[in-house]
Amino acid sequence: MGFFGQARAYKNTPGVGSYNIANNKKLDAEKGQRLQKLNQSTAHLKDKGLVANMRGELPKHVEDLHQRLKASEEKIIDLDILKMGADKERDILQKEIGMLKEQLKKSTDEVSVLKTQQCAQVAVLSEQLQQEKARFNSMITEMYGKTLALEELKKEKQAMEKELSHLKHRDRSLKESVHRLRELCVHRGGELDNSLISSSSDDEDKVLAWIVEISSTFQEFLNERRSVEEELPHLKSKIATLEADTGTLSTQLESAYLKLSQVKEKHKEEVEKLCEDVRLKDRQMEEMNSQMEEKLSALQANYTTALTDKEQLKNKLESVCLELSEVKEKHKEEVQKLCEDVRLKDRQMEEMNSQMEEKLSALQANLESAYNGNEDLRDKLE
Repeated sequence: MGFFGQARAYKNTPGVGSYNIANNKKLDAEKGQRLQKLNQSTAHLKDKGLVANMRGELPKHVEDLHQRLKASEEKIIDLDILKMGADKERDILQKEIGMLKEQLKKSTDEVSVLKTQQCAQVAVLSEQLQQEKARFNSMITEMYGKTLALEELKKEKQAMEKELSHLKHRDRSLKESVHRLRELCVHRGGELDNSLISSSSDDEDKVLAWIVEISSTFQEFLNERRSVEEELPHLKSKIATLEADTGTLSTQLESAYLKLSQVKEKHKEEVEKLCEDVRLKDRQMEEMNSQMEEKLSALQANYTTALTDKEQLKNKLESVCLELSEVKEKHKEEVQKLCEDVRLKDRQMEEMNSQMEEKLSALQANLESAYNGNEDLRDKLE
């Protein structure tokens, strides 16, 4: 599998992400540049391989490439380990965020329950206060009505007292008139006229009856006034009790409102603190996520670079091995050719040596014959 095959293999790998290299113009440009560099490096390595082969250093370069390939594989393993650690740390942070959100939800629910309870208590106290206020207002209305009735009775009493004094004055006047008439009759020595006396008696009876009626009405008024005056302290006591109860309820209501405000303030502070903690955790998580994403991007880039380097090294190694095999084959052919040439030269040299030996033998024979001829001539000359 080549570089792009490995990239497609990691497309749907969890924690790695999607690498749609085929639709990335930048990666296509980078691929072209890398292929160009790879071709240049291949040509350069080919030349270096030929030179190293001529110098006998090719195994050393092959070993160096193997070491670099091994180092790249170890680097890829290290990057995989770092990525696994980053994924675990991200999972731990996500669990912490979930726990904090659950705690915030729980605290919010508790605050809502407390608010509901406090609102219910305030509603009950408000209802009690309204009932006491209605009762107090009804008693005040009743007392006000009785006070108005008392005022009316006082006015009627004053009017009756005035009328009674007027009647008493009239009664006294009538009595004085009757007394004067009687004295006048007695002084004249005669008797009273029966009709006049009866008329005066009738008027006096009417006046007395009217006085009795007024006195009875006035007595009823006095009795009602006494009952009202007797009931007035009781009403005042009830009003004082209601005022005390109203004050107590107002104090309890104010205390409840104060406690509710304190609880609201406390829970508001706790919720704000929790929200601040959550926001801080969110910021930390965002920072850590950004850092982790940067690290992951760097790791992915390093991983991609390492895979590219590995693929390039693998391709270079394959190319060098291919070149090495070609060079070895060519060298083998050249060596075989040289061996054939050497063997041919050896055979030619052997043939030449045999010919030279034959010639030398012939020359030696000729020399010996010449030497013998010279000996014969020397003997003849002597």
